[in-house]
Amino acid sequence: MSGKFSIMTTINLDKLDNEIEEYIRRTGNHEPYIFMNEDTINAIANEFETEFGIPVTDTYSNVRLKDGVKATYTGYRVFVNNDLKFGVVEIR
Repeated sequence: MSGKFSIMTTINLDKLDNEIEEYIRRTGNHEPYIFMNEDTINAIANEFETEFGIPVTDTYSNVRLKDGVKATYTGYRVFVNNDLKFGVVEIR
């Protein structure tokens, strides 16, 4: 079971967190995979830098972690799916 939703108007990290929690509650899958396009990933990284002062360096912007993982978000694996539009996130 997967779920797609948009965080497009502004980067809404609360909505992203809530959707992840809801997915886990519904499916019982405590290690969901998160898919989004590269622009969305970069926008979230910039939001963290602006909002929380967590520096995001160019070193990590093009790095793929093990097994195609682009990054992690609150401990969950984030994969690039450039078929998704900016702001659309899929959880599986």
